[in-house]
Amino acid sequence: MGLLRDIRTAVFGRKITRIEDIFGGVLSGLTVDQLRDYESYLRASSKKVWASWKSIDLKAQACAETKIAFMSGKTEAAQKPVEAPKELAALMDRPNDHETFHDIIYKTVFHIAATGNAYWYKNEATVTGERPRSIMLLNPKRVKIVCDDRRGLTGYIYKTNGKDVPLQPQEIIHFKKPHPNNDWYGLGELEAAETLFQENLDRQAWSRNFWKHGASPSGVLVMKERVESQTEFDKLKARWDEQYSGVNNAGKTAILTGDWSYQQLGLTAQEMQDIERSKFNVESIACVHGVPLSVLGVKDAANYATAEIDGVRFRTTAVRPILKLLEAVLNSKFMPGYGQNIRLQFCLSGLVNTGAMMELIKAGFDRGIFTPNQCLAMLGEPTVDEDPLMDSRFISSMYVPMEIAGAASLDKAEAAGRALVEKQLHSLIHGDKPKGD
Repeated sequence: MGLLRDIRTAVFGRKITRIEDIFGGVLSGLTVDQLRDYESYLRASSKKVWASWKSIDLKAQACAETKIAFMSGKTEAAQKPVEAPKELAALMDRPNDHETFHDIIYKTVFHIAATGNAYWYKNEATVTGERPRSIMLLNPKRVKIVCDDRRGLTGYIYKTNGKDVPLQPQEIIHFKKPHPNNDWYGLGELEAAETLFQENLDRQAWSRNFWKHGASPSGVLVMKERVESQTEFDKLKARWDEQYSGVNNAGKTAILTGDWSYQQLGLTAQEMQDIERSKFNVESIACVHGVPLSVLGVKDAANYATAEIDGVRFRTTAVRPILKLLEAVLNSKFMPGYGQNIRLQFCLSGLVNTGAMMELIKAGFDRGIFTPNQCLAMLGEPTVDEDPLMDSRFISSMYVPMEIAGAASLDKAEAAGRALVEKQLHSLIHGDKPKGD
């Protein structure tokens, strides 16, 4: 219970109220080195880079709202829908005292996208790590994998309240995206496009400081002669403000006496190009996360037709792979505790282009290649076990040979068909045409 209390304190107990706490006191943007740790990835994707947060939020919401079914069968082809075991259903209904299962799936997907890793702690599980009493989601910035070259993975260390808490491998479910250059940790989307996100952060910091330090004036008035006293300078400034500053004096022409010069300020051509560069960064970030701009909500990013295609592409290329990753890990590391033949399955029918899939399936179904249950499986829907016809093969009876196409009635079509068959048989047997032809 001590570990559970420490985890709750670390996950739910501390509030961050200062910007210095978010970025370690660096207000002018993160350096490349600081952006290489998981904490900075999470901070950037959840606070500093809005396009990244919105992109991951859309994927996490879509995954969390996808329905879950439970299947049973010795082979994948023989899987049939079943009710969830009572203990498992209770755990999914209330995984812990602070979160719903929807929350856990959402944050799991967010962690995977931002850092490449997500961790579930199985609280009060059996010795082999099965059937936990509750599930806690661990922040990947606090988790360290312990391994050696000879034995491989030996455990995890969770840093909380200034302490290192050792955890056994069977207590943790580790979700990770494959990393081509790391054997133990996953590859997140921010790490894969680190320079792009770094540029976005630096650009935001420059823009914030640009406007904060007086970028709004349209010009500067310079007096070439030295002003001898502060009092004289204050009088000149006050008179200028009275006659030419403020909304009521906007548009006036300044008439100057003395050796003054006026320097025009404002956005240069390079700075105007920087605005376009910022827009390009948003597009690039959305591309990294696999989210089309129309799905992201960018105005005029697509028309109606292309927006519909973008929605399908988002579900099939951005959401579906994450759900398949969660499904594979849970069926390997979590579901065996509730029965060797029970599998968790995300219902993917809402994530695929059903119309396009039906067009592909239709030809095979009409020719007896696919059964109705096989069609349901290809669409990501549970199969129907109660009806034996759902495992039967069907073929359309409306196909007729070209020689008898367009017959006036079915009776004539049947007679013409028999005559055609007899004709072909006679030809095969005797090698010539039948008499009377």
